[in-house]
Amino acid sequence: MRRDDNKNAPKHLLVLFSTLFVCGLLIGASFLVNKQGFASSYFPSTTTMANKVENAHEQNNISYVSQAKTFAIKSAEHSANIIQNVQATTHAFTTASTGALTAQIEKIGAGLNDVFLAIDTQLSKIDIKAALHNIAEQGYAVMKNVDQTLVSMKNTIHEEKDQTNTHLAMNDSADAFELNNIEPTSGGDTQTQPQEPSTQYLSGGRFEKETDQINTEGVLVPKERTVISSSRDGKIAHIYFDNGDRFKTGDTLLEYECHDAQSEAQIAYMEDRLRSTELNTTMRLLNLDLISNIEREKAETEKGKAEARVQLYNDKVSDCYIHATYDGRVVKRLANPNEYTRTDRVLMEVASDDLLDIEFLLPSKWLRWVNINAPFTVTINETGRTYEGKISRIFGEVDPVSQSIQMRGTLENYNDRLLPGMSGNIDIDISAIRDAGVVGYLEKTRAE
Repeated sequence: MRRDDNKNAPKHLLVLFSTLFVCGLLIGASFLVNKQGFASSYFPSTTTMANKVENAHEQNNISYVSQAKTFAIKSAEHSANIIQNVQATTHAFTTASTGALTAQIEKIGAGLNDVFLAIDTQLSKIDIKAALHNIAEQGYAVMKNVDQTLVSMKNTIHEEKDQTNTHLAMNDSADAFELNNIEPTSGGDTQTQPQEPSTQYLSGGRFEKETDQINTEGVLVPKERTVISSSRDGKIAHIYFDNGDRFKTGDTLLEYECHDAQSEAQIAYMEDRLRSTELNTTMRLLNLDLISNIEREKAETEKGKAEARVQLYNDKVSDCYIHATYDGRVVKRLANPNEYTRTDRVLMEVASDDLLDIEFLLPSKWLRWVNINAPFTVTINETGRTYEGKISRIFGEVDPVSQSIQMRGTLENYNDRLLPGMSGNIDIDISAIRDAGVVGYLEKTRAE
């Protein structure tokens, strides 16, 4: 029934609008008949219409007024019926819609009430205070276990440290020290009081050997490596060596186009010759007492300026050429002839052609036994051969992360054509170091 009422609602509205339109026509007709404005109501009564008809009868329009009277009465009755039907229908539709909406709201309210009751029931089953208490007890138990573990680790570390110190003290006393009387302290621990170390370190050494040999990886590096950068802005005229080419000390590696500098040097040279001639003439005139010493000093000053200009422009011309300062080879060429270059641009990298060095990392703890001139052997991966060398440099800082220190060693005479960047395995033997008379870096004092 609700769906049918909803479908009929537009029809009732259409009837309502039609009725209002008819009422408007009636009001207009009343205005034309009476010419006195609108009627007092949108739905005029039968008495009002009768009065209008009587007025029209007085104007000899009896026939027209009778028809109008009949039509008006029927229209008014029909309109009143329609209005009643529309009001009844609208009231029924509104009542039905309000009832349906109220029913839906009550249904939703009942559902929400059930949900709230269910949530309240579930929450009442959960003991939040007890749950939080259990969580706190579990956390306390975990922290207590962690604290006990840390205390145990700390005690273990202290025990191992005490044992290690005692062991080292006993070994040192057997090699280079004399034990003082050992007396127990109030805590039950024992302490040793070693005497000053002897100057003779090689009778076993101050540090006991923990291992006889250590292996590490190293990389071959040249003794000297130079990055050549441009010293001026200009055009490159020639580059005389390419990648891998060998050169000798004094060879010209690169040349700029320097016509301007060469021209300025020529002008300075010609001016110097002129100042030399003027100075000679001045000296002759001075010998004849024709000029004063002031003129001589002026001539000597101008001569000195000219010589300085010559030197200045000769240096500029020299800067147009880059010469090799040692025997070597080109590692990398980064420029080409006829290119325009800027100051500080890298043009090439060169390296010396001497016997190669090798760089490697060692645990910093090995400074107890390793020092400058300590011997080692290295097997190069590319050749498969073993070469001998000695440590030539110990870098000045220990890497705090890896606890290692960088060292450089020099390979002894070899005939193979080794190149920088080759790598190999390095073997260092403590017994060989001590046989060579080398004292460990940490086995010496600052004064030594």
